[in-house]
Amino acid sequence: MTKNILSIEAISRVDRENMLGLLVAFPEQCKRAMRIGKEVGIPEKFKRRYRNVVFLGLGGSAIGADIIKSY
Repeated sequence: MTKNILSIEAISRVDRENMLGLLVAFPEQCKRAMRIGKEVGIPEKFKRRYRNVVFLGLGGSAIGADIIKSY
């Protein structure tokens, strides 16, 4: 059985929106978002225990929620 492995160059030729680059950068984007969230802070009146978090997206923007869901 032959494995069908694409090279980065082959992917780049068809990945006109650089989706592979966005996926590779996603973990760093999450770390940056966490840092930004911690720097902003939450006013005391909004601090309480949450039981659920909702991630929303439509179309391609839903990929972040899909990745977190699979995690």
